[in-house]
Amino acid sequence: MSKQTQSSKLPLIGGILGGTLLLGGIAFFGWHAVGTREPKLPAEAYVSNARGLAGNRYELQARIERQLEMRQGVGRIILARDTASEKLVPFLDGGKVQNFNPEPGQLYALTVQVESDGLLSLTGFRKL
Repeated sequence: MSKQTQSSKLPLIGGILGGTLLLGGIAFFGWHAVGTREPKLPAEAYVSNARGLAGNRYELQARIERQLEMRQGVGRIILARDTASEKLVPFLDGGKVQNFNPEPGQLYALTVQVESDGLLSLTGFRKL
């Protein structure tokens, strides 16, 4: 292969590599901006048998109603209304999730874990 042929392929190879990196970056940052999607919390099943869902992680789309209780070193229990079923669902914000400062009336997509005792623990959120 001549030197001229090799040098003419360099821009093509650079363009392919650059495009691949660009698409990979868009996919990576797009995925993290949207966040992982957990299955929706089956509020009816949770209300009737919370312990039956223990160990599972869900997304709860809810409107914040009010804070029920706050205990130093434990966290706060917050009451939210599931937007799909209109059921009231309490969850624990143990203070492990940064920048979560809900106010009554605000809508959130909450990522929650069902603990062994049936309590929902907040593991992530995004404001709707």
